[in-house]
Amino acid sequence: MFLTKLKTATAVLALMTALAVSAGGLLYQTQAAGPQPPAKAEKPAAREGDKPQAALKPIVVKEDAYLKRVAWSQGGEVVATIGTTFDLVEKGDSKSLVPSDTVKLWDPGTGKLKGSVPEEKYTSISALAFSPDKETVVIASGRSYEREIPEVEVRLLDAKTLKLKHKVSHVSFGVVFRWSAVAFSPDGKRLALAGRDEGGYCVKLWDVKNVKLIGGTKAGERLFDDPDAVPPERKIDVTCLAFSPDGKLFAGGDSDGKIRLFDGQTGETKAVLDDRHSGSVEGIAFSPDGKTLLSGSRDKTVKLWDLPKGKLLRTLEGHKGAIMSAALSPDGKLLATGGNFAEEKGDKWHVEVILWDTQTGERKRTISDVTVPVLSVAFSPDGRALAVGGGMTYGLKEGGKATGAMTLIPLE
Repeated sequence: MFLTKLKTATAVLALMTALAVSAGGLLYQTQAAGPQPPAKAEKPAAREGDKPQAALKPIVVKEDAYLKRVAWSQGGEVVATIGTTFDLVEKGDSKSLVPSDTVKLWDPGTGKLKGSVPEEKYTSISALAFSPDKETVVIASGRSYEREIPEVEVRLLDAKTLKLKHKVSHVSFGVVFRWSAVAFSPDGKRLALAGRDEGGYCVKLWDVKNVKLIGGTKAGERLFDDPDAVPPERKIDVTCLAFSPDGKLFAGGDSDGKIRLFDGQTGETKAVLDDRHSGSVEGIAFSPDGKTLLSGSRDKTVKLWDLPKGKLLRTLEGHKGAIMSAALSPDGKLLATGGNFAEEKGDKWHVEVILWDTQTGERKRTISDVTVPVLSVAFSPDGRALAVGGGMTYGLKEGGKATGAMTLIPLE
């Protein structure tokens, strides 16, 4: 419903433009203070002529693309985006919209472009992740337009230059038709991938150093398509993956609201959590101690799970619309959720970016600096900034185009 309304929306997005240049850090510039207070004064009163410190302002990066994913490098030096553009392609008597994706790297202190993957027409980049050693970024991509069998591959790129280091085709993973999510183990030695093979949705575990498949579901095994739970024509998607801090487990959320736990060494299914979401799971994360799992869903809720007991701890409610992305701060104290909702009458959309206290479940802050519909949120590695990406498409078949933006928001 969300994407359908976005394609028909006609409102022109007004994107705020602000710059925050950092001389010694990330997004943390302040204006020079006025005269210094006397050394002995513990709490000096403001003096006439003193200039107040400037409020830290977000940096907004505009794109003529639908930004469906944002991700920070492990050291916080760059922020990566996956952007989608669309071509209206004629084939016989019909026309179809074909997406083309590309990855770009941005300087978080200035919002300037630092590098990009050359655009490849009709190539879909479905997932991206940076390796823990800061050296590699992996992207999962595929091409299906005018191909009887999709060409699916995983690419390992240099994290700084985006130059290709290694490429692995779908043949190495068995018959895989497309990827939908990727996640590195904490030590960077294994890569979990979710996708679809001839049996349904699947999970694969890959040895990064030796470039080989080491585990996961078996070829043809029906993992997420449950004929007893959903109509046969309904397809269930693995939407997100995350490893536990010790690497012993990884979790996957799906478009039917379920969350599964997998063995971090073999990729085998360990458990399915009860009290599923009633909508697609769009974000998942482990707490720093690995004892709690958090999930955000299009059902407008966030759930916190006690993993040792396998029980639901708490459900957070407060979003008026579907949650499209969720991320946990590095210290585990804050949860960021991003979503959107429409007015009861009309096609006007409103954006919601909320910060939650994970200990109390309280709503700590609502961020109002984002004006483009949200698709992805991500904390910087030091937890001092939040990247929010999104976009919209409208009138594509009538000559319209995709638009989007990434907003880098300081949290201090």
